[in-house]
Amino acid sequence: MSTAHSGQFVARYAVSRLVLLLLGGVALIAVSGLLVARGTGFQPLLGGLGAAFFGLCTIAVFTRLFDRRDILVIDGRGFLDRRLCSNVIPWNDVVSLREWSFRGQSMLLLKLRVRPKASSQTFFQRLIMGANRGFTRSDFHIPGDDLAGGYKAVKDAVIRNAPPQLTQGLR
Repeated sequence: MSTAHSGQFVARYAVSRLVLLLLGGVALIAVSGLLVARGTGFQPLLGGLGAAFFGLCTIAVFTRLFDRRDILVIDGRGFLDRRLCSNVIPWNDVVSLREWSFRGQSMLLLKLRVRPKASSQTFFQRLIMGANRGFTRSDFHIPGDDLAGGYKAVKDAVIRNAPPQLTQGLR
């Protein structure tokens, strides 16, 4: 569920999307298990690696099903995205903001004056941010597809709350 009041936007995980990801993870674990059981050559090794990887991903998705916290909060001061950081990032720390799409998934990419402190992030959050930094050449990304309301609601909230000089290219 997402809400907007007093200019503030709050979003939680979209449970229906998480259930689909969970089912996909279980299916990929099953396919990996078949490679382990019936594969030849390197296939059992690849199946084992696949089962481990997709197993960890499925566990991560499963835990999110029970996370009832506000995941993304956007207001006039800045934004808090609990998926990648535990601190609010003020708008005046954002140097630039742009939209990026890849294979049907859109997100907002931000360049920051100062990157979030490592102490405000878990190992997994640092890993994800590092991978996205290399892939998108940005310091921070805000996807919305896994949130109630979706990407369009996130983008609209940023346009409403961020300084106009940051959002000119988003309109």
